[in-house]
Amino acid sequence: TDACESTGCRHTPDDAICDGAVGEICDAEEGCAGVIWVDQACHDCGDGTESSPYESIVEALGDTSADVTMNVIRVASGTYEEDQYDYNQSDKPIIIIGEESVFWRSPDDVALKVSNEASVTLRRMRLSAKKRAVECRDRSHCSLEDVTIRDCGETAVKVCLLYTSD
Repeated sequence: TDACESTGCRHTPDDAICDGAVGEICDAEEGCAGVIWVDQACHDCGDGTESSPYESIVEALGDTSADVTMNVIRVASGTYEEDQYDYNQSDKPIIIIGEESVFWRSPDDVALKVSNEASVTLRRMRLSAKKRAVECRDRSHCSLEDVTIRDCGETAVKVCLLYTSD
């Protein structure tokens, strides 16, 4: 909702403009989205809400909703040591946004494997894995914005890498 004030324009997210699917809100950056929160240092971990976030990125990825236009996972600062996750929801794009200093270190060969024409965007994260931090295949669409990939033994991203700052 836009408003004009003496100090300038104000833009307030309005959940009512979204189609009302369960969990769908108007995100200030992304528009209509189902937002999932992750914080491994949470005191009241639980169902992925802002007040009761998931402890792991992998847990959040496994609970993305098919009922929303787009899923946005917001990850709190810290180092997440988690095994590989396969993402293949081709009909629902997902954005994983890291707060300052989010490091996803996978002890497995690949941290995130994207397939089945899925659309994944990573923002403000550092990624590390034994072989590939991200593998993008089967006509999937992967975007990396302000992402650092390091400690990879082979190709950092297979098939598609649209943008990275490093």
